Amino acid sequence: MAVPARPSTAPPAPPPHRTGAFREVGTVRHANIHAQRYRLRGSGRITGEVDVDEAELDGIVSVSGRLTADRLEVKGTLEVGGDVTVRGTVRLRGTGRFLGGLTAGGLTTDGLVRISQGARVTGPLSAKGTLEIGGDAVATLFSSEGRVAIAGALRASEVDTVFESESTLGPVEAAIVSLRPRQLVPLPIEVPVLNPRAFLHVDRIEGERVDLEGVEVDYVKASQIVLGRHCHVTRIDGTIARKDPTSYVGYESRTPPPHGLSR
Repeated sequence: MAVPARPSTAPPAPPPHRTGAFREVGTVRHANIHAQRYRLRGSGRITGEVDVDEAELDGIVSVSGRLTADRLEVKGTLEVGGDVTVRGTVRLRGTGRFLGGLTAGGLTTDGLVRISQGARVTGPLSAKGTLEIGGDAVATLFSSEGRVAIAGALRASEVDTVFESESTLGPVEAAIVSLRPRQLVPLPIEVPVLNPRAFLHVDRIEGERVDLEGVEVDYVKASQIVLGRHCHVTRIDGTIARKDPTSYVGYESRTPPPHGLSR
């Protein structure tokens, strides 16, 4: 009787050493990239993984596997099928689509960035344009300007967001929280068309100082709470330092009044 072969118990081979510097222009295609420095200007298709010290990508680049680097700078479009791990800073100007998660020392974006899973940044996270994260977002300082949509929890020491369009946040946990809409036309009087009601929806907020405007949130817990214009907070645990007359605290019925009656 033949004895079945035992499965191999040898550890996987280590990845190749990062050696050399490559600079490419035009349309390229590679199985993998392992280098100290990699610069591409044009269009690139990587069917495997990218493992480099420094990467500068200018154009349209697609990576099927994971991307690992010490520093990453992107101008144009970058799509990564695996996880992105950058020990230093990621600077992205353009469009980024990451089907995995992102881990970085710092993250700065200007454009449209979609991260299907969570984002963990050990330093500051600064986003301008549109930022969408399908999981949790963790950073020391979170600042954004534009449209933001985070499905999971947002955790940082400070959150400073200037939002526009329809934006959503999951639970927010930070010592200092400031959420306010972009003021397109500053006017001395209230104009409903130019100053719409809440269009940032948040699950809950827990912090020490919370300053809100144009926000709809179910629960807020903080030592000091400031409610600017057009806020609706269902439940509050803390002290309201100031509340604008256009803001409302408590359960709100959205049932339309009977026919013939108006407020």
